[in-house]
Amino acid sequence: MDCSNPECSTEFEQVKPWQRFCQTKCKRRVRTLEKREAEYKAKYMSEYSKGPRFRYNVQKQTAKRRGIEFLLSFNQWWEIWQGSWEQRGKHKDDLAMCRYGDVGAYEVGNVYLDTVSNNSKLNRELQLRSQYEY
Repeated sequence: MDCSNPECSTEFEQVKPWQRFCQTKCKRRVRTLEKREAEYKAKYMSEYSKGPRFRYNVQKQTAKRRGIEFLLSFNQWWEIWQGSWEQRGKHKDDLAMCRYGDVGAYEVGNVYLDTVSNNSKLNRELQLRSQYEY
């Protein structure tokens, strides 16, 4: 097996199934590089990570991971958020993008902005209704 350190091209015999490095120093070197990369991103990329384009991509990927279609273009998504961007967030009084009845795709006509607490309350009510229907 090849060492996972990009600066090392040593082949080694993998003794344990989780072993990725040929030596402890290679492991330390990679961890140091990863730490520096994280520090760099936190210092220089924080503005990008707070921007609308980044948040659009995060929401799109989250919907995909949850198995929900995301049919909004960035411009459509931004039209929905533009007037309320500062109130967007994860806390109970912040705004979130919700789907009517929590069904269907994220698309124009099926989404609205509401507080996180109201969205959670509606989802609990929908779950309770679905339990009693069966």
